[in-house]
Amino acid sequence: MGLTLLVGGTNSNWNPWLQEELDGRDRLCLDPADSSHGPPGRLALIRGETVVAWRFYGGLSPRRSPHILVRAAATLLPEIREEGVVQLFPVTASPLIQQLARCIIELARPTQILMASGTPLPLSPWPAPVEEVECEPALPGAVAASKRRARWRQWFSECEVHSISMFQVTLEGVRLGSGRALNAVELEQAGLSRALRAEIQGGKLWIVGDETFDAETIARALDYSGCDRAQSVSPSAYHDVVCSFARSDGEDFALGVIREANFHTGAFRILSPAVSPAVVDLLRIGGLRIGVEAQELGEAPSWSL
Repeated sequence: MGLTLLVGGTNSNWNPWLQEELDGRDRLCLDPADSSHGPPGRLALIRGETVVAWRFYGGLSPRRSPHILVRAAATLLPEIREEGVVQLFPVTASPLIQQLARCIIELARPTQILMASGTPLPLSPWPAPVEEVECEPALPGAVAASKRRARWRQWFSECEVHSISMFQVTLEGVRLGSGRALNAVELEQAGLSRALRAEIQGGKLWIVGDETFDAETIARALDYSGCDRAQSVSPSAYHDVVCSFARSDGEDFALGVIREANFHTGAFRILSPAVSPAVVDLLRIGGLRIGVEAQELGEAPSWSL
């Protein structure tokens, strides 16, 4: 017997089934909103009660970063012991989500698919037999959010503050750091002397600043940079955003929450349970924001930071 794959919709709750049927098998959870194994925003391989491997996701919805879901599946699937269980994210009627589900199923190559009644997917064709099952209804949104908050509270109790250089590590998941930065002379010539940072990212001029730049200033900056569009963001937009410390080979080793982005010193102040001093090669930044009381503060849109 090989892998069993669980597929459900937004009103499906697989936890009762897992409690009764998992029976010590590995579980690969590809639902980033799941908090049964710890803080959400991760894609995790669970063995018993222990997360033995995980990949950072940074949000709660599978629509946020489909490429990260595929990468995580490709990385973690080979680590599952025989007869494991793969729990998919909730499937909706969205064409993107349905195609993403098919991609993951093709990667997983399950020998059995359990599909919750009402899931907006056809029962065929699939690479393995499909059994339609009755699934417990999903928890009310407020209850699920409360459970996630409890996980964050517990996680915060294990954290300490880390100072991570913005530009001596590789940043992933954000626009920041992906282009050519203008130096002080170029900022002056572009009319952006009050900007904290500006980068040319292809045809886009990316500006970080404490103030709003008027149309005349933006027009001058575009003319100087040769870009055809501009976008600005406040440093505070990075505050309270979840992140991950990762090694050069891509392995995530500690979750984090950015508490401050100080562009004057060029450092992030991050809460994390990582042992200090943390050697960080990759800093992966998501969109989910977690406040000081462990409450969810919404998500930054993809590629807005």
